[in-house]
Parts: sequence; structure tokens; C-alpha cells
Amino acid sequence: MSLIPKKGTVYVVDDDEAVRDSLQWLLEGRDYRVRCFDSAESFLSRYDPREVGCVLVDIRMSGMSGQPAGVHPVLEVGTVDFCGWRGLRLANGLVQIVAVPDIGGRIMACDLLGQGEHAPHPFLFVDPDLAGKLFTPEENQGDGSLAAWKNYGGDKTWPAPQGWDHDGQWHGPPDPVLDSGRHTLDRLALDGGRAVIAMTSPPDPRTASMPKRSMTRAFNSASALRDTIATRGRRLG
Repeated sequence: MSLIPKKGTVYVVDDDEAVRDSLQWLLEGRDYRVRCFDSAESFLSRYDPREVGCVLVDIRMSGMSGQPAGVHPVLEVGTVDFCGWRGLRLANGLVQIVAVPDIGGRIMACDLLGQGEHAPHPFLFVDPDLAGKLFTPEENQGDGSLAAWKNYGGDKTWPAPQGWDHDGQWHGPPDPVLDSGRHTLDRLALDGGRAVIAMTSPPDPRTASMPKRSMTRAFNSASALRDTIATRGRRLG
């Protein structure tokens, strides 16, 4: 269901003509009424607050940026209770991310924040039957079949190549370490204009690898997610 009434207007504010044209083409193809502006100043000079609509605004523009045009992000980092798990939260007033170290360092929430009946708007699935549950490595592995996989949801580390044909492939999921091992928290901090989460997987005895996940969120940009693999000894492939 659309969050924008079709009788309203979508205002696109961006100093990049190609971006404006692309968004206008996309939105008009879904039957939205669209008005484009090449600067925050031109938008504010013509906008009628009595009209129903929403604004898609580029945060970083020449002249007045998108922030004083109406977006006032506040950078946050901390721990939260998320569906019964200990979660690590990054937010900047626009989007929040929640990672859960104890279930494979998964990102379990990526939500669009806002106000009203549709906020926050989640983009990641969470299995309600597994919410808040923790298992031993033996329980996570089970009999090694997909039927035994504890698919909590969210975004997880997924090694490649995946398969069961030979030992050069990742035989998972399930996997008690790379899929659901309890990560250690390396960093949870505000660093200048960024909020940072960094986690490390326990070592995997079969592949001799230790995946690391790091997430950053800035005041005026999208989140960055980086997965790195530290290896000791042989590698997959």
C-alpha cells in the first residue's frame, strides 16, 4: 500500500538533473504527480504548505543543503532491546539500523523513521517464531539440513561459494559459526560525524576465517555496511 496519497504531490529537490529526471520518470510511471526543483531555495519559494505531499530531498547540495530545508537528523548510537535480543542501534533521525551480535552479527532492522501511522517503516523480515531466542552451536547446526536452519531473518553473512559438492564450498546454512555464531562487540561509538558498530565472528575451525561486520551512519549520508573476512590458514575456493 502506498504511503503517499495519489491526490498529493511528490516534490523532488536535487541539484543533479539526471537524478531529478529519473525520479520523475519513476514516480509518474506509478501515477504520482511530481514537481521537480534544482535547489532548496527554489522549492521553499514555491511550496504551498496547504498542499498534501511529500519531499524527496538531496541532503548535500550547493547553496542551501537539504538539512536546513526541513531535515534535521540527530545522530544516535546505543543498545536497545530488539524483539527480546540485545540490539545495537544506529540512527540519524531518518533511518535506524539495529544489529544483534548474538545471532551471527545480523542486521535485524533497517527502518525508515518518521511520524504517523506508517512510522517506523521496516525493510527487513524478522521471524516472529524465533524472536528473542538463542541456541547453542549444536542446536544451530542440528542435523545439518536446511530444515534445521534457524533463519532469524535480517541481513546475514553469506559465504561463497555455497554448496555441498566438495570441501571447497560453504556447506551452509545451517552453520553454527558463520551463520549464527555469537559475535564480539569491537566498537560502539560516536566518531566525529559518524556512529559506528564493529563486530567480529568467532573463528570458524573449518575455513579458518573470522568474518568482521562494521556499520557506520553519518549525519548526511546513507549507511555503509562492510563485511571483511580475516583468514588463518587455508581459504575456501
